[in-house]
Amino acid sequence: MTHPYFTDKARRAFEAAGGDPEKATALASWAESAKYSDTRPAGVIVAADGSIVANTISIDGAVYIRDGFRRFGFQQGDELAMVLSQIPAAIGQQVAYFKAWMVCGGGGIWVEPIEPRTRTASESDH
Repeated sequence: MTHPYFTDKARRAFEAAGGDPEKATALASWAESAKYSDTRPAGVIVAADGSIVANTISIDGAVYIRDGFRRFGFQQGDELAMVLSQIPAAIGQQVAYFKAWMVCGGGGIWVEPIEPRTRTASESDH
């Protein structure tokens, strides 16, 4: 069972990309796995139906296809920027690319700092 933190982040990201948040289950599961992965993926390509199309990895600032869709004629090592626009035609549906930081982590909400509290004279005596 995917932790609610990742489910919420995935649903929000999927919806922000124009997708149906109800179809973000695979993205949430991917996010939780990626968060604790030794390989530290750069991101993931997700189809409109919610299926994971491919993982990506960043090497020296460029993002490459790590695995996922040889069946569509793309190869591991193809640069994402060069193939991303071709993927919808290859799989027959729109896709979205989610960088790992969008769904794997984050700061949560902004919290105002609390001013240090000074002790009163009666508190200092104890």
